[in-house]
Amino acid sequence: MTKINFKYNLKYDAYNWVRQVIFMSPGSADRIPLNIQKEILKLYKKNQISHLDLLDSMNHPTIEFVVDYIKKSQDIKSIESIRKELEVFWRKKETKFFKILSEIIQKPIYRASYNCYLSTVFNCPFYEKENWIMVSAFSDRTNQIYVVAHEFMHLQFIHWYKKYCLDKGLTKKEFWHIQEAITFLLNEPEFNNVIVFQDKGYRIHQELRKKLKGLWEKNKDFNNFLNEVITFKQNYLGKYLGNSKKIYK
Repeated sequence: MTKINFKYNLKYDAYNWVRQVIFMSPGSADRIPLNIQKEILKLYKKNQISHLDLLDSMNHPTIEFVVDYIKKSQDIKSIESIRKELEVFWRKKETKFFKILSEIIQKPIYRASYNCYLSTVFNCPFYEKENWIMVSAFSDRTNQIYVVAHEFMHLQFIHWYKKYCLDKGLTKKEFWHIQEAITFLLNEPEFNNVIVFQDKGYRIHQELRKKLKGLWEKNKDFNNFLNEVITFKQNYLGKYLGNSKKIYK
């Protein structure tokens, strides 16, 4: 039986702090104290690396600095308690969620085990190379469940359909936009007993999501839907994306 294992890891948490300060749009790190942001930027300027290199090493001076700060500023015991409670709550929904997602995207869950790391900040990523997702320890429980479902859907879609989409002519940037916008499918009624929150997506993708929803509503067959997205990409991708200069991935 497939499981998402919930964990807390100081370095992964620190990575998420650094990611928000260095690689995301201005304002993304508002919940991180300004003096900590300044120190992260200062350390990064002395030893600049790419986002992927930061992910793969987890030993950058910025991460070590934030690890020390988290140890002093956060109640790690309370995070462990939250982790246990979230895992119990998710287990009640896990099997049903996997079943519905598999049916909608017409592919099985591709692994028996995934990791979900808790973070002490709110904006949370995923990493397909190592099959993990992230969720904020301090969101309310229903939002945590939604975030787990949202990030997990990214892993599934990328695993099964990225190569297919690129082989059919989508650029990596176009695929990224589709990957982010396609989570509107989590608002399908089948998910109502699993996810309370509505998936709204990024502001830049609102028109694109409307277009994709229209394509989906034709017959709700994922393979036909995705082929339409690819076939007619020139008709709507540029038109519906808006201003999307900042993409940290």
